[in-house]
Parts: sequence; structure tokens; C-alpha cells
Amino acid sequence: MSRITISAPPVSRAVSEAHHLVVRAFASFVLDLKERLDALSAEEYARIEAEAVKDDLSDEHKVPTNLIPFSTYARCEWQAFKKMEAIRRLQVENPHRSGAGRWGGQELAQFRQKRKRGTVFNYFVRLHLDEFLEKHPELERIDWERSCVLTFKSKNSRVVGFTSTIDFVLLFRDGVEIGFEIKDKGRSLEFGGKSWIWVHDYLTLKYYTLFFDEVFVLNVRPSNRHFSRLVLSDEKREALLQKLADVVERFDEESYLKPALHYCDYCDLGRARKCPIKALRDRYGTKKLSEVVKAGKLIFEFVHHLEEQPELVERLVEVEAVEEVALEEIALGG
Repeated sequence: MSRITISAPPVSRAVSEAHHLVVRAFASFVLDLKERLDALSAEEYARIEAEAVKDDLSDEHKVPTNLIPFSTYARCEWQAFKKMEAIRRLQVENPHRSGAGRWGGQELAQFRQKRKRGTVFNYFVRLHLDEFLEKHPELERIDWERSCVLTFKSKNSRVVGFTSTIDFVLLFRDGVEIGFEIKDKGRSLEFGGKSWIWVHDYLTLKYYTLFFDEVFVLNVRPSNRHFSRLVLSDEKREALLQKLADVVERFDEESYLKPALHYCDYCDLGRARKCPIKALRDRYGTKKLSEVVKAGKLIFEFVHHLEEQPELVERLVEVEAVEEVALEEIALGG
């Protein structure tokens, strides 16, 4: 696959139990920091929050015009499926929140507040990384907010690849690099409401496996605490790369998916002015069910090509649920 350029080539260094001990210790360290942050006074928390927001403003949501934010692509792909499913099976007259394809002010404010909480906690962890490094000389350093860029040779160069930022990377002195994501979320509505992880987060973790020896994710919310490792085989990595190459090719060639064409207040992809769902909503509107179905049908065909593979409609949820087993739960401590 010579048309692929990846910022950190796929690796296959051996990860040992010694590495896992350090990762588990880091997870416990992060949970301890969560308790310390929650115990701060209102004044102390406000100070940390102000520092975190100021630090985050310098580069928040800046996405090159020819790259797709991967987490938003994964999220939109799933939302397109769920909304089309609702239209077809449940005959929902208004499947889009707040009516005209826009998120309402209250929903938008809640989203921004949730994002801020995550920003504050990650910043708080960064402030205390030296404490952990002093106890673990096996580590050379711990990076934070590392960009993971995957690009392909495209025909028109309008869209060439994906970008995403992982929370932390543990770099060992022997060369092993382990990605570490922190989540603070309740149980998802997908997988029949039985999964601790949301689909778009799961797909983003799969993306990160292209860049690191292993990837771990820790959900710090007490009601949904979970610590897992995600490892893809070489065969699954190759299949994922091929799928992403096909997605980029479609984005690059479809005339109605022009970057810098539409803008949405809600998501990274919209802020980068290249959201296909927003473009189709604007084109067809959401006032009449027939118009929504028409827009949803185009989205559905574009993302999944399900009209050519109708059996996939019934199997998609089942396949993803089975694939989730690849997330191996890890016991904390040690």
C-alpha cells in the first residue's frame, strides 16, 4: 500500500509484562489524581480550570483543510446509521436534534461544559507527570496531546487523510511506545445499552493502534470505571488502512463534499468546514419526512454503501458488538 504515509509507521516491538505493570501503575496514578482534583476547593478548581482553558485555546480545533478529524468521522458515521435506522424502522418525523439539523443552545452548552471538564482533568494530569516519572525510571518521558496523522496519495488532494490527538503516550527507554486515552463517560446507548464504551471512541482507539505498540483506555467515571487494552492483528491493521484509504478516496472525489463549504457550531468536522452530513441537511432541510429520508439515504449510501450490501444493515450492530471483544479488560494495581 504505497499510497499510505503515516506519521509513525506501524510497529511490532514486543510488549512485556514489565511494560504492562508500568501502564497499570499509570492508570492507578490517574485515578488517584481524579480523586485529588475532585477534592479541590472551588477556588483551587477555578484556578486550574482557567489555566487549562487558556492552555487549550492556542490550538483547539485547528484542523488542516485537507485532513478529516478521525473522532468526528467515526462519530458521524455511526450517527448517520442510527438516524437512518430510526427513519426507516421507527418513522421518526424529526430525527435531528433541535429541528433544523442544528444542536440547540442548551445542548451545545452542555457539550462545551463536558469538553471543558475533560480538558481540565487532562491538564491536571500533565501538571503531575513528573511525580510518576520519578518513580519509574523505565520511562524516558510521557508525551501529551500527540497528533496522529495518516495520509494517502489522493487524486485531487482536496482530502488526503485523517488526524486525531491521543491524550498521552508512554515512551519507554527500550523504544516501546504505548498510547493512553482517558475517558469520563457513562454507559453507551449502543450495543443494546450494555457497553461501557461508545462506538466512536472505540473506532478512534482502533485508529490509534496504527501508531503505537499497544493502546490502553481508562474510563475514570466511578459508575462506569473500566480499564482496557486494544490490540489489532497485522491483518486487521491492514484491513483498517484499506478501509480508511477508500473513505479518503470518496471524500476526495465527491463534488458535494467540498472542504470549506459549510459550517456547523457543534463538531470539529463542521468547524473545519467539511461536514458532509451538514451539507446534505442544508440541501434538503428537515421539515418533511420525505426530505429527511432523501438526505439520510444519501448519507447512508455514502458512508456505508448499504444499498449494495443490504445484508449489512442487520449485521452491522452485531459485527461491531463482536469486534468489541478485542478490548481486553485489564485489572488495576500491581
